[in-house]
Amino acid sequence: MNRFGNVSKPLMWFMALLLAASLAACGSDNNNGAPAPGVTPTAPGAGTGVGGLGAGPAPVNLGAAGAFVILAESAITDVPTSAITGDVGLSPATGAGIGLTCVEVTGVIYDVNNTGPAPCTVQDPTRLTAAI
Repeated sequence: MNRFGNVSKPLMWFMALLLAASLAACGSDNNNGAPAPGVTPTAPGAGTGVGGLGAGPAPVNLGAAGAFVILAESAITDVPTSAITGDVGLSPATGAGIGLTCVEVTGVIYDVNNTGPAPCTVQDPTRLTAAI
């Protein structure tokens, strides 16, 4: 290796390390995700996202379906010992397609013909049709 190579090779590694270290700090806001001081966050879907403003897309209005944590049309399967907090619904399939137990659901199980798990199933085809 010539004399120039002996001098420039360590310098090249040092410059690469220095560049990597300086780029590692890019994008850091030092606020742990909080808006910048003096900046008031906007409602979801509003703002530009600059300086902590804006929090992503606006929420989707789920209408009557928003009352259910699980809502299906054909079947609801289960992993044994599930813990479901909220209402569950199945329509237009019959309640026989609900593979949950009353103990697993903290809420109400709705079906179209009252053939879901007894005694916690409520027959309410009108509510389910609106939600679906």
